[in-house]
Amino acid sequence: MEAAKRNNDRLLSISDGLFSVGMTLLVVSISVPEVAGRGLEMELSQRLWSLFPRFEIFFISFFVVCFYWLSHHELFHLVEGNNDCLIWLNLFFLMCITLLPFSAGLVGEYSDLKVAVDFYSATMVLTSLALVFLWAYASKAGFVNTSVDDVEKRKILFKLLYPALIFLLSIGVSSFSVRLAKYFWLLIVARGHLSDKLS
Repeated sequence: MEAAKRNNDRLLSISDGLFSVGMTLLVVSISVPEVAGRGLEMELSQRLWSLFPRFEIFFISFFVVCFYWLSHHELFHLVEGNNDCLIWLNLFFLMCITLLPFSAGLVGEYSDLKVAVDFYSATMVLTSLALVFLWAYASKAGFVNTSVDDVEKRKILFKLLYPALIFLLSIGVSSFSVRLAKYFWLLIVARGHLSDKLS
């Protein structure tokens, strides 16, 4: 059991590191505006206001990354040990997380375009499904804590599917309002804890 714990410690260390990088890179697409000449106050105010779409997607995306970090953190409170397949599934999930800064930058640059918002949503559907597959494999391979019964495992699986449903539905919402679709993403917080054992 100690070896299994040690292996998960390393897995969680690289996971936390990549989450940190992803969170940090979200702000890279926001550049400090350069102003020159007369009327600096007015020009700076205008340029700052023009950055609103980038700040908007930054705050939303930071919240989204935090949500997935908490989900991953809670999941691995219930997972004990790993093997090569579980590690690769975790790495695929982390790959999806590191793609988020690009998706956020795309929405920040083209905030009024449906295709940009839909690309972000599709990326997050893939991210959600990656975590679903990780949990499904951990359950099937016997890495889940024995205190979690089959009924609880299924409940957790459905809760992990909830964010994928929200992001999928947001693609339909964007057909009516691109801005509403972006705030629709925040509904992922309604999912709550993955398990009553973690509340």
